[in-house]
Amino acid sequence: MLIRHLLETRVSSNILVCDVQPAYHHRCKFITPKICELLNNQTGRRAVLFNGEGTTDDDTLSVIEYYIENGLDQGQIDNIEFIEKEYGFFRSWMDYGVSDSVIIKVVRAMVMQRTHDSRYLELSTILTPAEFDEVPQIDDCIYLPSFLDFKLLKNLSPFFMMGGGEKECLREIELICNSLNIKYKRIKNLIY
Repeated sequence: MLIRHLLETRVSSNILVCDVQPAYHHRCKFITPKICELLNNQTGRRAVLFNGEGTTDDDTLSVIEYYIENGLDQGQIDNIEFIEKEYGFFRSWMDYGVSDSVIIKVVRAMVMQRTHDSRYLELSTILTPAEFDEVPQIDDCIYLPSFLDFKLLKNLSPFFMMGGGEKECLREIELICNSLNIKYKRIKNLIY
């Protein structure tokens, strides 16, 4: 119902798309045309985050071309922020099984102490003993991504989030938002 309303109505909703790009076409090809339609119909702020060179062969131009090929109106390009992002800034802990609550607690501490790397924190003073036991070895850290200006997320808030991977890159963005109390809503039908 929500997606139909957003697709059929020209409203001012803010949108954040994560990792809908040529490198992941095999995973996102079924949702890309709908996302392009949604981006065409919205007048709010819109941002597209993508894994760039180093992780994939994609660059800003190839991502824009991909969106146009999938239905994005060329007139919308200047109204959308295309942002190359880093890959895996929380993934080592996520893949290790560290709980979301511990990651959020550490991210908040990094923001408050103005550090971008969990290795610069005294985790034993921030976390309970049980939480501290969840964290992998000291050399396995999480970090705040440099691509992301938190003002972007705050200025988008509240926004609709879509893209993927649901338990990977998209989840990292959600964890940042949850850490900073930034409001968003997933569009379930537009997530891979």
